[in-house]
Amino acid sequence: MKVIVAILCFVLSACTISVQPLPKKTTKSHATRHHATTKVSKKEHSTNSNLVKVDHAWVTRYKELEDKFKYWIAEDDEIKAEDEHFLVPKSVVEHDEDMLRAKLPTPTP
Repeated sequence: MKVIVAILCFVLSACTISVQPLPKKTTKSHATRHHATTKVSKKEHSTNSNLVKVDHAWVTRYKELEDKFKYWIAEDDEIKAEDEHFLVPKSVVEHDEDMLRAKLPTPTP
């Protein structure tokens, strides 16, 4: 019994507990938002506020990005041609912006 008490005292005396205040939270500055070089018309279509009017160059670049990243979304089927422009859902525009911000992983040598 004395041996167990001696071991227990030795083990407990080797432990230290330190208490310190939590670090203060620092606020980060907001990153600058970079806009795409191809202009997207912010004017929404009058019949459906969920659609955005874009030009042919935007749709071409968008499809190239999708092929590059190999990532397609279901809303791609909702892209509609209207005269010289295209009507695309806002989710497609957001997907395009996400792909513009993303970087492809570089292969390791």
